[in-house]
Amino acid sequence: MKEELNDEVNHPDWYTADPSGVECIDVVSVLPNDLGCAVKYVWRHGRKWDELQDLRKALWYLDHAMRSGVTASGLNAIVATHCALIGSSFRQWSTTVSSVEDSWDGRDDDTMSGFFDSLRFLDVEGMRYHVILLIGECEAKGDGDADAAKGE
Repeated sequence: MKEELNDEVNHPDWYTADPSGVECIDVVSVLPNDLGCAVKYVWRHGRKWDELQDLRKALWYLDHAMRSGVTASGLNAIVATHCALIGSSFRQWSTTVSSVEDSWDGRDDDTMSGFFDSLRFLDVEGMRYHVILLIGECEAKGDGDADAAKGE
């Protein structure tokens, strides 16, 4: 059976709708769990259920990663190793993240573009900073609980 691109089990549209054509799993599959979960929640915010809750979950995972002692050099080694295990390279992964960043830059969304730029450099503090900005933007426009109905 052929997989559909917006199949809610294998390729849900909240993870495949990025104009870059990149699917979320192609970015997060080489990241440690905390960072992968954070990216997943940022990626889908505004596309699935409660936008504000997704951003708060992303912040929680980033804070957890920082409390766990995650360092940029350690992340570089982990991501490079994971890339090699799946037959890829850190450079290919970075290029993939850059295309997502560029798609946000093209939509004049500096905060999301900044988040993915920070991700590309495995800058957890930068990612955290941009998630805090996204939370502020979401609260300012009143999004959040009203979006919970999207998934019901």
